[in-house]
Amino acid sequence: MPDDAKELARLKDTSPDHYGEKYELVWRKYGRIYDENRRNPELAKILLEDVKLQKRRDDLIARIKATKNDRQQKRLQSELQEVVGLRYDLIVRRKQMAYEWLLKRLEELQNHINESRAEILKAQDAKVKEENIEKRTQELLEEKKGFHWD
Repeated sequence: MPDDAKELARLKDTSPDHYGEKYELVWRKYGRIYDENRRNPELAKILLEDVKLQKRRDDLIARIKATKNDRQQKRLQSELQEVVGLRYDLIVRRKQMAYEWLLKRLEELQNHINESRAEILKAQDAKVKEENIEKRTQELLEEKKGFHWD
């Protein structure tokens, strides 16, 4: 991320067209993290860590392919396996957070459904209906004080 920021600063003055292209790429990579940082800082941290692990993974893969030394390859493969395991844990954590959010949202919706049902049942009561009709009729017939639109 700091490397991207430095390159953007350099390109802003030297090449506005390339700056725009690079900005788009950086925004695609980090935009969700920026947005989530305001809504859900814990998720933003997970997303940022995931981006770092992806970069580390890609670097390790390139180094593994470039090296001819078997011992070095085994060591790098071991590091790659560790990084993949860390990413796996982050992905599971992110899914767990989404699941918890859905459960919370479902509970809110269920409460809203229950409130709506209670409101409808109350409104269907004959006595309540009669009272509300009488009240509304009186409101319509009363002369309103204040500003007159007609």
